[in-house]
Amino acid sequence: MRVIVLLTDSFRYDHLGFLGRKPVETPALDAFAQEATMFHQHYCGSFPTLPNREDFLTGKTGFPFHGWGPLAENAVTMPQVLEKNGIPSQLITDTPHMMKLGFNYHKGFTSYLWVRGQEADHPLTRLNYPIDIQIPHEKTRPIPKAFGKYTLADMQRWDQMNHWHYEEDKIVSRVADTACEWLQDNYQAENFLLWCDFFDPHEPWDPPAYFVKKYDPDYKGIPMFHPNYGKAEDYTPEELHNLWAHYAAEVSLVDKSIGRVLRLIKDTGIWEDTMIVWTTDHGIYIGEHNFTGKSNINPRDDRGNWPLLDEICHTPLMIKPAGGRKVAEVHERVQPIDLFPTVLDAFNMTTDMTKLEGLSMTPLLQGKSEGWQRNEAISAQCMVAANKDNPQSPNWITINDGEWTLIYGGRPQDSNMLFNTKTDPLQSNNLIATEREVADRLYARSIEYLKSMNTSEERLATYQKCYAKD
Repeated sequence: MRVIVLLTDSFRYDHLGFLGRKPVETPALDAFAQEATMFHQHYCGSFPTLPNREDFLTGKTGFPFHGWGPLAENAVTMPQVLEKNGIPSQLITDTPHMMKLGFNYHKGFTSYLWVRGQEADHPLTRLNYPIDIQIPHEKTRPIPKAFGKYTLADMQRWDQMNHWHYEEDKIVSRVADTACEWLQDNYQAENFLLWCDFFDPHEPWDPPAYFVKKYDPDYKGIPMFHPNYGKAEDYTPEELHNLWAHYAAEVSLVDKSIGRVLRLIKDTGIWEDTMIVWTTDHGIYIGEHNFTGKSNINPRDDRGNWPLLDEICHTPLMIKPAGGRKVAEVHERVQPIDLFPTVLDAFNMTTDMTKLEGLSMTPLLQGKSEGWQRNEAISAQCMVAANKDNPQSPNWITINDGEWTLIYGGRPQDSNMLFNTKTDPLQSNNLIATEREVADRLYARSIEYLKSMNTSEERLATYQKCYAKD
């Protein structure tokens, strides 16, 4: 059995071309959707990048206990279980946070390769050359600052000086090329896990200019290729559209790179006998709700922690089972922790190394939705205060049952939110005052879920106060 996981970062559900929600070109993924099962109700669990990967790799929800940081020493990962059962695994990634600072997200993989240079990863300094301001600092992410004064947008261009001449030089292309090389060296193996972890379309959005021109042909201003993690109103309408155009262009470049990997899987003759998974960790705001970025880290934004709305939580997932799909679409709620037991099912194995919290999606892939036990999806950042000096301002919790979405938490002055996502997909009409019974039901389900994971009473009490404030 072969399993290939293609994980991208910050790829929004509504930016798949075949869905028709945004004018974005994704021909490779559109074609993949014709052969794979599309999970329309896949929602992130732990947010953002690293906590999400912990959910994927361990089959357990991490946000009630910890947030951003290294993988726990006692964590048991999917590749560890496979290795114990004689299945080799390969990680190919350019996601720097998985690898740097000893964070250990390659734990258990038989082999791993880190393609260097994304975001704040500086494999080589170039101190002989000046660092130029790429975007006015009030219009891009203010932290972290390199050398005390340069933004990530400034550093990305400086890091890649004289290296990004062609489309093939882009890091997403290099990750895809490495995956294709690996497949050519390993496709004859009967059993393996290949995990390709692409950092794109995470910002900075720096695809070739001809990709951006497709989405914003007449823009003449400073290229807006990195969000400010603050208020969308800090941009002019033209700048905000150009920011989206850079994201859309990066999505198209990622799609092209994913397409090369998918094409080679077919060329090697292993397509039919291989499970192929494509998904992402979370989305990103590009002007919606007056947010640009994933979270509020901008001193010009006084709105506190941002809630996790659908632009963040609702994430695409497609799985092509070995032997071909039986159903084209699934509408039951699924989450990242459900991938681990699904992969074990594909290899026809169980594990005594760890107790998984996820549910195998195998029945859903076979068209057997009756009795599916995940009626709601819960998404959250770490359940501690973003500001440790103010424990009454915890991060938001989002719970979705397919029709309604409840979001509660935040500062004492912030209102909890309830949206009917079927009639109000843009989540603009807060109904919590008039649909309190619905909100109470979802709140009770979220507390029940958190208690089932042995969330501490102290943390539960903080969130109970947050819900009661309205």
